[in-house]
Amino acid sequence: MKPEARELDQLVRDWCVAASRNEALLGQIAARALTAPPTSVVPFARALHILETQGTARFQTRIDERRTQLNALLARENQIDELGNPDNEPQAVFDILGDEVAALQGFDVNRIRQARLAHQDRAEAARAFLQTLGWEHLPAEASAMLQLAIEDLADREQYDGWGLFVDHSAAEGWALGIQVIPRAAGETVLWSEADNDIREQAGIALQAALPGQGWQAKIEWPASYAGESIGLPLYIAGLVVRSLVPRHALTASTGRIDLGGRVTGVAGITKKIEAARRIGVRRLLVPKDNLEEARAAAGSDLAVLPVGNVAEVVGVLRQSASSVQVGYSGLIRLVRASIPDYGLAIAKEVTEPSGFRFVVANAQGMASLWVHSNGRVRTDGAPGTARVSADRLIIERMPAESEPRETETFQLPTPQFQEPYRLALQDLGGASDPAGAYERWRMRLSRGRSRATIVLYTSGKCVLQGNAPAWEEARSAAEQILQPIGGLPSRRQSPAAPKATPQSKEDEIEPHIGTDEAGKGDYLGPLVSAAVFVDRDTGATLRQLGVRDSKTLSDKRVRELADEIRRLPDVRHAVTAINPRKFNELYEQMRREGKNLNSLLAWGHAKSIDNLLTTRAGKRVDAKFVVVDQFADKHYIEQRTRKFGMPIHQRHRAEEDIAVAAASVLARDGFLQWLERWSARTQIPLPKGASP
Repeated sequence: MKPEARELDQLVRDWCVAASRNEALLGQIAARALTAPPTSVVPFARALHILETQGTARFQTRIDERRTQLNALLARENQIDELGNPDNEPQAVFDILGDEVAALQGFDVNRIRQARLAHQDRAEAARAFLQTLGWEHLPAEASAMLQLAIEDLADREQYDGWGLFVDHSAAEGWALGIQVIPRAAGETVLWSEADNDIREQAGIALQAALPGQGWQAKIEWPASYAGESIGLPLYIAGLVVRSLVPRHALTASTGRIDLGGRVTGVAGITKKIEAARRIGVRRLLVPKDNLEEARAAAGSDLAVLPVGNVAEVVGVLRQSASSVQVGYSGLIRLVRASIPDYGLAIAKEVTEPSGFRFVVANAQGMASLWVHSNGRVRTDGAPGTARVSADRLIIERMPAESEPRETETFQLPTPQFQEPYRLALQDLGGASDPAGAYERWRMRLSRGRSRATIVLYTSGKCVLQGNAPAWEEARSAAEQILQPIGGLPSRRQSPAAPKATPQSKEDEIEPHIGTDEAGKGDYLGPLVSAAVFVDRDTGATLRQLGVRDSKTLSDKRVRELADEIRRLPDVRHAVTAINPRKFNELYEQMRREGKNLNSLLAWGHAKSIDNLLTTRAGKRVDAKFVVVDQFADKHYIEQRTRKFGMPIHQRHRAEEDIAVAAASVLARDGFLQWLERWSARTQIPLPKGASP
């Protein structure tokens, strides 16, 4: 804290703990707070609040000016908090700092990730991030403000936790820093002004947080009014001291703890939340009893997390305090900054109806790099080294989409495998979490929106949970470590993998057609059906590509897989889109005939099969049967297949069949393309889903 901020901080404390307050002290606070721009959030925020509540109208113009400057510093501290958050991918800097990194060239994701992981506290993690990025790449004013924000946030991180209290004599809420210092067993120390309620809560909270240890608890100033509300803040501070949860200067709490560990309601929630908001708190832990009142007071700018028992606190605090997704503008900045790293030059930048297009080139040719408004990034253009480099940029630099994966369990039988696997995860950017009972270690790996948790138990059993691609990277590392003893079982043999039915195995051996549709449950857009022909070889190729039911894939992955399917020369397919007008006409016609939506679905499937079998490419289709989902009326499909001598295999969960899965991907891609095209044409974002 800079000297002028420290002097102001002391004046504010004197005011808050004084038995009687006078004009002279108020004048000193005004002189310190209003003569220069704020350099520290907490003392200046408190000082401005005191001046406003004391009715000092003569200072209002200068108070408003300082308030604007204080809000700018608060915004910078939020940016530092987000940059230092290990759950945010490094690419998020292009959204967090926006145009201030628009001219950045050169961006080493792994180097930044490793630099940040060397620090536990947000301020130092953000400092390492920006040092690795290069302060010289930032505008001078932004660099100065970010460095000031780092220093101030680091100063706030001297406290192990922040509590929310109400001084009922003045009807004022205050957010105060709390420290806990471990001491010899049986030794307990509190500030002299602590009353019986504070002493009782300290005993309960710190005995639970620091079992078998003594402690000394300190509060920012000797607030006798802390009362029962101090229980939860002290418990959290104790967990921080034990390294069970990370320190976070922008998290605050309030709540009473009873002897059984239950967190019970307290008074003054609205005043407490006002105090938290003043100093830039972003996350609040409150008793479940106070949840409704807390959410009403917090609005949309503060995250309110309810707890009913101390046993829930660790899990709640391990949730990400902020999660920044790289949006459309951020993706454009990220692509622009990354292009030179792949031996490419930007020949042209073009704003298109469906997004933003970079024309990139090297000595051998050109390609297009598209950033669509829906977040999809793809390449286009003739095959060549320029497009290969652009594809590599997307794979290596774009934030990865999250795809669910089954829990997998395997053995790391000896330290010979256990420690190398932990180090391999660490090299990938994995972060260590506190180990629980019977756990040797616990790690967390993040990739874009995906997370993987890896837990090694003392028995040698290792459990991998989460989403791809983080899950896939953690599994690949385990596979490599375990190669000397046979590696991991294949995914299909994995106990967690879905078991194929006998019929689906037969389907992948015999040449056949699969059909599926998309858009059936959406309010806007077409009904799209697709038919795909596969045999033994093409089915295996599609499996290797990762083709599966589109409902289990992100939109980005659907678009990527659809492009790959269309590039395969031996995979025959047909797609039929029934636009909304045609859909309404057909539906009305079938309704008059006493038929329903299933009849229309079957008509669409039949049309795709017909197109597949009657085109020139269809002459090479020698299918033995057709696999479709369970319809109430398969009349239309049978009409198309009877003349070709192909029976229909109609069954539930048909998407387990690889041909049906591929059809589901192509149908979904067709639906997404229609929405993208019409969103651009109408200049109105058309939503997915069952409501407008």
